[in-house]
Amino acid sequence: MRMTWLAIAELIIIALLAALLAAPKLIRRGSPGGEGRERMETLARGLAHEIRNPLNAINAHLQLLQEDISRGIGEERGREYLERIDRIRGEVQRLNRILNDFLRYTRLPKPEPIPLDLSATVNEVLDFIEPESRRLGIEVERRLSPVPLVRADPSQVKQAVLNLILNAHEAMPKGGRMTVSVAPEGRFVKVEVEDTGEGIPEEVIDKIFEPFFSTKREGTGLGLSLVKRIMDEHGGQIRVRSRKGEGTAISLLFPISAG
Repeated sequence: MRMTWLAIAELIIIALLAALLAAPKLIRRGSPGGEGRERMETLARGLAHEIRNPLNAINAHLQLLQEDISRGIGEERGREYLERIDRIRGEVQRLNRILNDFLRYTRLPKPEPIPLDLSATVNEVLDFIEPESRRLGIEVERRLSPVPLVRADPSQVKQAVLNLILNAHEAMPKGGRMTVSVAPEGRFVKVEVEDTGEGIPEEVIDKIFEPFFSTKREGTGLGLSLVKRIMDEHGGQIRVRSRKGEGTAISLLFPISAG
């Protein structure tokens, strides 16, 4: 009975993952505004409801099963069951990450721009995330120059920069160096996050901002897609340079405020 429940849980997770991976086709049908945006938000709410219910049920049953097994079962079979439970719980957590990223992507509100100092804003993000960078063995270098103001939504800028930093973290699983810089560049202010990680294969660089595309096993493929949406909403640009085995630099270019 216990093994039957584990097998059912695994099948449910496979089905949920398949549903999530089919979502890009639905996303691409919707335009970024008007009725398209409403359809995306409706899809997100429905997807969240339909997926969270079985996830919660699986989690609850796994917890009970884990307690059951730990109380009385042969050591060898108990270890086998517990390892299988850990694998299922790992997939449940992965589904939750995908779902949360999907909701952030589809529910992105229209930006509320204000005059913004990007050096100060990026500095706040680094103050928040740098302890985690150090824990991962990543040295952080800040190069934050005085820059003209841009008109941007502070919370969306922070989300975009944070996503780039988390992407850099994932690219350096064994530690490394991350350089975060802000500087004027022509009629733009450029925010750049550079890592010394694995780099991106040249043949997939053009795909990294597509929803659900990821070169990492644990990646959701939505972090950089959200960055792209934020930059599109702000009339900005994104540049990527990468060399396999040497690292990647992603730059966000925000138009300098005319006022």
